[in-house]
Amino acid sequence: MNTSSKSLLTDEIAKADKERDALYIGYKKAVDGFCAINVAEVSKTANILAQHIKDYRISIADQLDKQTGMLMNFIADLETKYAPLVESLSLTLFVTKMKEANERVRKLTLQRTNERMGVTVGAMKQSREATDRAYRIGQKQHVMVYKFVSQGTIEEKINDMIEDKKKLA
Repeated sequence: MNTSSKSLLTDEIAKADKERDALYIGYKKAVDGFCAINVAEVSKTANILAQHIKDYRISIADQLDKQTGMLMNFIADLETKYAPLVESLSLTLFVTKMKEANERVRKLTLQRTNERMGVTVGAMKQSREATDRAYRIGQKQHVMVYKFVSQGTIEEKINDMIEDKKKLA
């Protein structure tokens, strides 16, 4: 029987990502709309914000982690360096809601990553237990166990700890 490995958080992440994308697109459209207004101060302010959007080159098709990181920096700029411009065009609500949605996506993806790390650790534990069982039931021939450990992950750290403990024993 095959079981799905899809995280229960995946649908929540997709929903939060869709909301965040809609807010970002809405912000871009609002800035573009202000650029078209024939009031010198308004269009000048909007053109500065439009250039800020172009400089970041954020695409809603980017991977979640990349888009989340870029939006964190983008929003930080809007809340500090460009805050007076955002306020003068009454775009503060867009920025606030975009920040909230981006933070929701960030937390959910982090939660899903932590969930997956637990599965990997569990799989390693199961393979060790299976090897131990094979010998306990009287296995006389060698049992080959292969483990694949990715560099820079928690499973590598766990593997190193296990190897260190074996050396002490």
